[in-house]
Amino acid sequence: MPENKYIDNQEGFVFSQCNNCKHRIKPTQCEAFKKIPSIILANQFDHKNPYIGDNGIGFEPIEDTDAW
Repeated sequence: MPENKYIDNQEGFVFSQCNNCKHRIKPTQCEAFKKIPSIILANQFDHKNPYIGDNGIGFEPIEDTDAW
C-alpha cells in the first residue's frame, strides 16, 4: 500500500492537503476559494487537479516543506 503523506501513521490522524499549500489564508479559506470545499479539505479530491471554481489556482506546496 502506498504511503499517504496526509496520515500520521503513529496516530492515524488525517491532515488536510491544505495544511501544506502556499495559497491557504485561513483554515477554510484560500486564494482559490472563499470557502474551501469540504471534498478538498477532507482529501477526497486531489487539488493538484483543476476543480470547478478554483480560478486556476491549485495546490502548490509551501516551499519550506517536503510535501509532494
